[in-house]
Amino acid sequence: LHHFTFPKWVRDLGGWGWAGTPAAFANFTRLVHQEIAPEVRDWITINEPMPHLLGGYVAGVVPPGKKGPPSILAQPLVGMMKSHAASYHELHRLAHSSGRTVRVGIAHHMRTFDPKIPFYPLDQVVASLANEVWNWSIPESMQTGHLNFTIPFALTVNEDIPKLEGTQDFFGLNYYTGDLLYWDMFAGMQKTTRNELAKNDMGWDIYPEGLGRLLREIHKR
Repeated sequence: LHHFTFPKWVRDLGGWGWAGTPAAFANFTRLVHQEIAPEVRDWITINEPMPHLLGGYVAGVVPPGKKGPPSILAQPLVGMMKSHAASYHELHRLAHSSGRTVRVGIAHHMRTFDPKIPFYPLDQVVASLANEVWNWSIPESMQTGHLNFTIPFALTVNEDIPKLEGTQDFFGLNYYTGDLLYWDMFAGMQKTTRNELAKNDMGWDIYPEGLGRLLREIHKR
C-alpha cells in the first residue's frame, strides 16, 4: 500500500509526521480494498520502513524529501506505526464484513551487521546497536505495541502505540546484503564491505549466507 511515495498533498502536510496521516491511510486502504483488490489475501501496508524514514526525513532522497538530523524522525516514526495499525485493523474489518480472511504485515529491509574487527569492542557495539535499531525495533513494536527506538545521543522514542500490538500476521523479509561496521574516532559509525566477495550493481556484497542468518534469527525471536 505504501512504497516510498505520497500524494503531493500528504507530502506537503509532512507525510508520516502529519497527525492526520493514520486516518487518511486507513481511508486509502479501504478504497484500494473495495475498488481494486477485494479478494486479495496477503497485504503489505508499508514497504521497508527504515530506508523510507532515513531517505525521506534525513537524506531527503524520497518523499517527503526532508533533510535533517536523526532527531526529526520521532514524529514520523510514531505516525508511520499508527498508520500501519490503522490500515491493519481496517483490512481485517473489511475482510470480516465480507466473510473473507486476510493476512497483513510489513516488508522489513533487514541486513546482517558484523564488526569489521570481530574482537574489537567498539566494532562489536556498533554492529549490535545497528542490528537492534535497524532490524528489530519496528517488527518487535508490532508484536508488543511498544516502540523502543534509540540512536545514542541523537534520538530516543519510547512509546506505547495504540492498537499496534499483534499487527503482524506474517513477517515480510527483504534481504539484499550484509555490512561490516566499525567505529571511527572522528566520523563515528562507518560501514564497509568484505573484500573477498563479489559486488552487485550498487556496490553491495553478494552475501547469500546473510539470508539464512536472518531467517534463523527471525524464527528464534
